[in-house]
Amino acid sequence: FPDIQGETQETTGFSLYNYLGDSWCCFLSHPADFTPVCTTELGAAQSLVEEFAIRDVKLCGFSCDDSKRHKDWISDIDAATGHRISFPLFCDPSRKYAIELGMLDPTLKDDEGMPLTVRAVFILNSAKEITLTMTYPACVGRNFDEILRAVDALQRAEKFGVVTPANWQPGDKTIVSLDLDDDAAMRKFGKGYSTLDLPSEQVRHLHKHYLRYTDDP
Repeated sequence: FPDIQGETQETTGFSLYNYLGDSWCCFLSHPADFTPVCTTELGAAQSLVEEFAIRDVKLCGFSCDDSKRHKDWISDIDAATGHRISFPLFCDPSRKYAIELGMLDPTLKDDEGMPLTVRAVFILNSAKEITLTMTYPACVGRNFDEILRAVDALQRAEKFGVVTPANWQPGDKTIVSLDLDDDAAMRKFGKGYSTLDLPSEQVRHLHKHYLRYTDDP
C-alpha cells in the first residue's frame, strides 16, 4: 500500500507510514463530506476508535475534499452522532491517490463533474500489506462491526495459523489451516482440536481431513 503523503484536516505534512508506525490500519474512503451516509459512517468509526486501538489498528479517512471542508464537516459529525473525529482525514482533491488505488466511481460526480471515491475499506497489516478490501456503493453505509470482526479474523490467521468459517464471531470455533497435516495439527492445538469425517475423504484416501476445528485461540 502506498505511503499516502500530503494534507489532512490537521497538517500539511502527513505521511501514512509515519502515522501508522508498526500498527495495522483501517483505511476508509468516502464519497464526499457533508453527505448523510458518510456523516453516519465517520461517527460510527469514531465510536469504535478504542476497539480498533485494542487490536493495534489505527483509522485513516480519505476523500477528494480539501482540509477546510474536512474541518467544517467534523463539527456536523459531532453534532449528528456525538462523536468528534480524532483520526486523520486525508485530502486528495487532485485524485492522485484515488486514481492510484482505483477508488474513483465514474458514475458518481461532484458539482464540477469530477468523479468521487467509492466507499472503500483497506485493512493493512503491520508490514503495510493489504490483507482485506471491501467496496460499497454510495447508497450503502458500511457495517463497522463487520470490519472489526474481519480484523479479528485476520489477526488470528496471522498469529495462530487458523482460518474462520462463515458467520464466525470471536469465541467461536476456528478452522485449522490446510498447511498442517492431522498429526501436526494435533500437536499444535491439542485439546479442543477435532476433525469432521466427510464422505469424499474415504474415496480419495487423503492424508488429512480438510475440515478440522479448534478452539478460538
